[in-house]
Amino acid sequence: MAKAEGIVHKSDVGGVRVGLRNADEVRAAVTELLALSTTVSLSPMVDGSYELLVGAVRAPQFGPAIVLAAGGTTTDLVADRAMRLAPLTESDAEQMIDSLRGRAVFDGFRGAEPVSRAAVRKLLLAVSRMVTEQPRIAELDLNPVRCAGERLVAVDTKVRLEVPEPFADPLLRALSPRASQHREGTAS
Repeated sequence: MAKAEGIVHKSDVGGVRVGLRNADEVRAAVTELLALSTTVSLSPMVDGSYELLVGAVRAPQFGPAIVLAAGGTTTDLVADRAMRLAPLTESDAEQMIDSLRGRAVFDGFRGAEPVSRAAVRKLLLAVSRMVTEQPRIAELDLNPVRCAGERLVAVDTKVRLEVPEPFADPLLRALSPRASQHREGTAS
């Protein structure tokens, strides 16, 4: 597989070439893709009966949230997704899987190989742990994650880093100078 890098929706602009069988086809694909981007990546084709998106986004108000969704080119089309705040528990991860409308793929929909719930749960927990322990990760996007039974392969990965803002716990009260003056009877 050859992909033009630096493009968000590569397949929308013809930025992906698959099924390349020999060196000549790879060279031709790279030449074509260099017209779209200055960087082209090459990787082996990855089998999988289903594609998922696993991601995370850090919000200043409540910290990181983890997303599980139908992946690949169907992500925006079907809008089948679940979100939970990190850190996730095993129960949270299982509930995310169960809340997808396309959850039948975990049982082998229409004779396809089932997607491993345990493997997806493990991936969700690993992403949750990573973004919880690494506050510089502002966004993480594994899309698509090709699923074939127990085997999950992140085909495309994007990570955005930034210096995190100080996180104020919304459950802690903070007294403003005006509030403390009023209590002392000095406010006018």
